Amino acid sequence: MKLQLSIALTSALILTANALARERSSHPRDNKPATTRLLDLTEVALLDQIRCQNDPQVGRAVNAMLANRLIRYVDNESGIYLFAPTAPLRILGLRVRHVSGFDYLPFKGVPGTVMVGTAPPVFFEIDVDARPGELRKRALEAGLIEGVPHQDKRGFRISASREGLGSYLARDHDRGAASISCVSVRRG
Repeated sequence: MKLQLSIALTSALILTANALARERSSHPRDNKPATTRLLDLTEVALLDQIRCQNDPQVGRAVNAMLANRLIRYVDNESGIYLFAPTAPLRILGLRVRHVSGFDYLPFKGVPGTVMVGTAPPVFFEIDVDARPGELRKRALEAGLIEGVPHQDKRGFRISASREGLGSYLARDHDRGAASISCVSVRRG
């Protein structure tokens, strides 16, 4: 059921994006409401991915944001990609600084990558303007569950942004930033 909800939210973002693109082209001067709706839907979809009650749908989420020009490619290394917002994206009321992740589903319109060593787990990570404690507090207040990997408990993970799985690619981080991520559960 939760997987169906996650797929439905991601699909809604993609379908809404197509409708908004048509709306923008027919009303080029009045796109603020459409943009606001797109940003609201994106925030809901990002929160659903970070909720981490199912494996993240990184490729679908990133490709939808790329198609809507909400993020732009920054860098990649060994299959891990880093993107920067081109729109005022927010999650848990905090400004999104970067989005990073790895998925076996390719990201569209970005340079290829050379994988060195073992592939990382599928993950989705969002860097925000907040300290780790503030980000954790907001996530818990929003009803998200913190993961405990050694107990096989699914949920989000918080780290200082330079310690995150993809954040090391963002060389311009200053102190005070934190990352929230969802990592797939490895099987087998």
